[in-house]
Amino acid sequence: FAILLILMPVISIIENNLLKW
Repeated sequence: FAILLILMPVISIIENNLLKW
């Protein structure tokens, strides 16, 4: 699904934000 391709970069960005905390 194209949705997965869209969510993958979003999840990586969220994970990077969580690592900052």
